[in-house]
Amino acid sequence: MRMTRRLALTIAVACGLLAALLTYVYLRGLERQQPPPVAPEVQAVTPVEPIVAGTVIKAEMLQLQKIPADQRARGAVTAVEQILGDVPTEDLPAGVPITMTQMASRKGGVVLSYRVPPGMRAVTVAVGPVVGVAGFLRPGDHVDIMVTIDVEEDGLFSGRYDSHDIPANNVSGLGILDPIFRDLGIRPTLLVSYQVACHQLHHELLMQLSEKWEGEIGAHLHTWNTPPFEPSPYAKPVPSELMPRKLLTAKLENLFEAINRMGVDPVSFSMGRFNLGPKMLSILEETRIQVDSSIAPMRRYYGGPAHLSAKTDPYFPNSKNPLSPGKSKILEVPITILPLRPRLGSFLEHISEIFIIPHSWISWFARDLASIPAQPMLTGLGRLKAAVRLHRIRGGNVVTTFFHSSELMPGGCPQHPTEVHVERFLRKLRRFLSWLRSEMNVESLTMSQIRTIYHQPSPSFGKLTDESS
Repeated sequence: MRMTRRLALTIAVACGLLAALLTYVYLRGLERQQPPPVAPEVQAVTPVEPIVAGTVIKAEMLQLQKIPADQRARGAVTAVEQILGDVPTEDLPAGVPITMTQMASRKGGVVLSYRVPPGMRAVTVAVGPVVGVAGFLRPGDHVDIMVTIDVEEDGLFSGRYDSHDIPANNVSGLGILDPIFRDLGIRPTLLVSYQVACHQLHHELLMQLSEKWEGEIGAHLHTWNTPPFEPSPYAKPVPSELMPRKLLTAKLENLFEAINRMGVDPVSFSMGRFNLGPKMLSILEETRIQVDSSIAPMRRYYGGPAHLSAKTDPYFPNSKNPLSPGKSKILEVPITILPLRPRLGSFLEHISEIFIIPHSWISWFARDLASIPAQPMLTGLGRLKAAVRLHRIRGGNVVTTFFHSSELMPGGCPQHPTEVHVERFLRKLRRFLSWLRSEMNVESLTMSQIRTIYHQPSPSFGKLTDESS
């Protein structure tokens, strides 16, 4: 059988990727065998005493210290004269090298971030390049954390997609999060599925936890067990784009009615398996939903997302393509998963279109080799911190992390077969959230609170919004 040109190119690309990976592993092994070189010393500017944010820098506040070159951060200040008369945008501890990213120059104007009055938040509104004024709000001046929990029925990790009489025993275990959330001021969004909302015995607990944590209750749609049901030629879970619009609308209405019986009229939403497409988004736009979190960057699988090239920070999507910015009234807040290189997801989408490469290969590469998630269920503490740092470096303003209620129950998911595994997860979650609070100046907000600080693009400058409103 003659080999076609396209097949030959595909095999060549696959072999090239494999060769590159093997070369990388080999070179890494050689690096580990070499003794680490001794780093030369360089000069860095450090504070003599702690300096409070907003203080005008004077020469007597600073000193020159020698440090190993490999310990000097990028953008480190190397001469006192570089920052005389400037002001720090954060507190500077004594003896720690100062970087230019911590400073705001007063020579070319002021930085708004350290002049925001108490009780107010500075919000950047997207504007055109002609009318935009750069430099007032800097990436990293403030980071918000949005924690969502998919409050779902039991058995979702079994590979079955039952439609009726499904228990939701795991929901009673949500209280195990109380010490963590109350100690760290976490305001979660509890995204409730239809099957959970139909279990009246859980209503009081969910309402109490939402009030205690100053959180909110939103809606979470599982199309496979939310009525009505119709026969389908497709395998479960059927992608929403393959369902009739009338059927999807009816399922959504039944979900809202079930949650209304709890005394809640939800404005926050997420789609089971992140299965959001143009059809589902256009249906949501006809409801009271104001904010959605159904985009999973660098992910693609059947019955779930095809979101390899998705944005990683909140945006208003295009109704015809939820991955692109547009004029939807709904704010999209993707869960935080970072490609290791910008636009890597777009590149993977491109090669999957021009070469005969199985989608499963692309999905595996994107998930396991080409991305780093800020999701406690998906990775360890070190990679969680690395993901947040990378997100902040790239200008990210919101860290969105999620997990499932069933993951808090021993045996509720494959990763947590015993109580010991659940306790280990809770310790990791606490350490991660504690680190965010202490090191990243984060504030925990619910989905609807995130929505209130974002505005549709307009030709106007940044606004101050009252945080108490």
